[in-house]
Amino acid sequence: MNITITQTKVNTMNIAHTFDFNTGTLRPIKDAGTLPRGSKLYYANMSCSARESVVLDPEFTNAHGQKAISETGAFTYPSRDAVEHPGGWNYCLDENDEPIILTEEEIAAFIVEAEARKIVLEREEREAASKKAIVREQKKKQHLADYGHLLTRLEDSKRSASATAGANVKKLLKLTFPGVNFRVRSDYNSINVSWENGPCGSCDAIEKIESLFNTGAYDAYEDYHYPIENVFAEIFGGANFVFFQRNISGDKYLETAKELGIEGVTVTDHNNIEGCSEAQRDRIYEVTRKKNFVEAVDLNSKNAKVVNSAQSSVVTGVTLTENEDKNGVEIRFPGKPSPAVIASLKAKKFRWSRRGGLWFSKRTAESLAFARELAGV
Repeated sequence: MNITITQTKVNTMNIAHTFDFNTGTLRPIKDAGTLPRGSKLYYANMSCSARESVVLDPEFTNAHGQKAISETGAFTYPSRDAVEHPGGWNYCLDENDEPIILTEEEIAAFIVEAEARKIVLEREEREAASKKAIVREQKKKQHLADYGHLLTRLEDSKRSASATAGANVKKLLKLTFPGVNFRVRSDYNSINVSWENGPCGSCDAIEKIESLFNTGAYDAYEDYHYPIENVFAEIFGGANFVFFQRNISGDKYLETAKELGIEGVTVTDHNNIEGCSEAQRDRIYEVTRKKNFVEAVDLNSKNAKVVNSAQSSVVTGVTLTENEDKNGVEIRFPGKPSPAVIASLKAKKFRWSRRGGLWFSKRTAESLAFARELAGV
């Protein structure tokens, strides 16, 4: 049997096609026709705000559409098919709901305004980039001043960014929580840290270390993980995924049960609590998991300490502010205060503001007197 193979030379010009739901076939978008020169359109979707454009070429400029200029001076290539089918492109309509078509004079005016706007936007982009570079350099200098003597720089390491970061994470953890045995494992794009007892995984010191080395973030609404800029990680290494997990030994749950006055409690394999009601068990778990079994050392405030704590509550470096607008009293510390001072603050109904970096309370004679005593004023 003889088989004949016929080759047909196809036009080398690429032709864009669209799916025709009426016929169930592909057809060239050119078959939908062209837009008149001067047609005023706008484009918008969930990630792009509405921008107007004007069609310049009466025929197809390339395989996808006709040349048009947007209000920001950029060129784009819409087609009649794209405008008249569901998508981002739409006609700009007049008061009679008819497509707007500009005159030659109006087209020229639109182009002049678009090009002028483009110049302004490009200048603003350059200025923003310059400011960003200055801020980045300031951050870099600050990070080097705070951590350069403690950690290995990525440029001095022969290991990958995540491996270098893992080693640096362990160094910081050991310095911040002396005596706690941290296990740190790293692979090509993640760092996993685990330890027994020690600090709570959600305490400020742990969260700070995590943020220093984390180069990724998760968007729960869109359900995707994306990279973030992190100057610190560029210097000392980082990873897109940084995980901290604390394991609690059974004796800690027994200590909590004793503190809560719950008797007859035992801890079996895998830290299962028995000998109490379900509500009591949940309470033991909750209280224990919130505990910090080891207090953090503030590496940047080694000189902040309580003076003669046995006889006085004065703390060095404290700043007292009376906020008249909010009728409040604000206390700022040079570093994290001792557990005893924190306990006294809470007892006097002062609350911590992470955003402001201060402790605050409503201004009363009692709160003001306490704050003045603490600051030694």
